[in-house]
Amino acid sequence: LEVLAVAGIFDKIIDRCKFVVIERNDKLSQAISHAIAFQTGRFMSTMPDSEAAPVLKFNTDELTTIIEDISESYKQFSLFFSRNGIVPTHVMYEHLVADPEAVIKYVGRQIGFSDLKSERSKVTLAKQANATNLEWRQAYLTHCKFQKV
Repeated sequence: LEVLAVAGIFDKIIDRCKFVVIERNDKLSQAISHAIAFQTGRFMSTMPDSEAAPVLKFNTDELTTIIEDISESYKQFSLFFSRNGIVPTHVMYEHLVADPEAVIKYVGRQIGFSDLKSERSKVTLAKQANATNLEWRQAYLTHCKFQKV
C-alpha cells in the first residue's frame, strides 16, 4: 500500500477501494505457526511435507520476537489507514474460522456486496496446527507468563 501511495497510484484508485483487515486475536498461536512454518518450510497446508521431517526447536526468544513483529505489522497497517482516513472492515481470524458464512456476509455488506457468499468447495487450505503447537504454547506460557512489557 505504501508503494502505491509513494508511486502516486493510491490517490488515483482510493475512491474505488474497500479494505478488509483480517487479524488474528491469538498472536501467540500465530507466532508459533510462523516459527514452525519457517522451520519446516511448509507455509500452507497445500504444500507437500518435506521428505525428512526436521527436528523442531522451541525457542522462547524467537517466539517473543515474532509476536512483537506481528504486533508491529498490525500497528503499521493501523497507522497507514488512519493517516489516510481509511476505515477498513476489520475481521478477526478466529471469527472467520468459527463461522465463515456469517463473516463473509458481514464483509460483503461492509464493502457493498450484500449477496457475497463463499464457495467452501474452492477452499483448499486446512488447519495445520497439531500437538506441537499446543506443547510450544504451554512451554512459552510457562516461561513468560505475566512478564512485564
